[in-house]
Amino acid sequence: MKGIKEKERQDAALVNEIRDDFERRRKERKSLELQWRLNLNYFMGNQYCEIGQNGEIEDYGKQYFWQQREVYNHTATALETRISKLADIKLGMSVRPMTADESDRAAAAFSSKILSSVFNEIDMQKIIAEANMWSEVTGTALYKVVWDPDQGKRIGRNAEGDIFDGEVRVEAVPPFEIYPDSITNMQVEDCRSIIHAKAYPVEEIRDKWGVDVPKEQITGFSMSGGSTIGGLGYSGFVQGMSEAVLGDHAMVIERYEVPTFDRPNGRLVIVAGDKVVYDGILPYVNKEEGRRGFPFAKQTAMICPGSF
Repeated sequence: MKGIKEKERQDAALVNEIRDDFERRRKERKSLELQWRLNLNYFMGNQYCEIGQNGEIEDYGKQYFWQQREVYNHTATALETRISKLADIKLGMSVRPMTADESDRAAAAFSSKILSSVFNEIDMQKIIAEANMWSEVTGTALYKVVWDPDQGKRIGRNAEGDIFDGEVRVEAVPPFEIYPDSITNMQVEDCRSIIHAKAYPVEEIRDKWGVDVPKEQITGFSMSGGSTIGGLGYSGFVQGMSEAVLGDHAMVIERYEVPTFDRPNGRLVIVAGDKVVYDGILPYVNKEEGRRGFPFAKQTAMICPGSF
């Protein structure tokens, strides 16, 4: 009994530490996030808005009754052109042999065919297109490469349900969900830790991690906002990005930490709501020499000095 209470006390302390770290990173990045939101509004044609003194996106409206609110959306045309050109680039994956030995060359060719098959099976071109959109609008997009044990072919069944052989899953992650330990780090490799925070429905958390967590008041973004535009006797409405409260959701925070002397395999802590659902080593051997690292790759539209 004493051991159980001690474990609960340690978990509660870890939850508080992870959440405090998340809040610190979110405050540090707020000004950059506001610029992303402003970019999205301009991209959708909601160009009569600005970052107000209260640190929020505001519609500043007409200053005089005779003013017109016509929209000249140069932002969308420039970004759509760039995204279209990126879509024409057909990417592929290949493996280079370590030596000129015939066995290495054959192994590299065989591995390249496997990669090509996975590339097509997970529809990587569609994932890249989504990442291109986020990269062009906000400046940065990330890919998250994980192993999904609930995908692939069904190979059996037990008391808990169907058993699958698993499959690689690649996600295009918006920059809104990623929090590096410092926004001045320019590369993923420069970070000592990275937080991936995302709101999940509490039912999905129960199905995925097997825990019941309380609902939280989580502020997200939606396309429900906008502003009235028009001129010369005509009027219209354009959508914009505004804040929205998500109901029946809870925050899931994943903090990835690089390997250290004390933790040679790194550390991953996953906090769902007020519970620790995982605390262990980094799950993937994805670096050279059999080392473990972050499951993220970053795509940048334009390199900005001193900015992640």
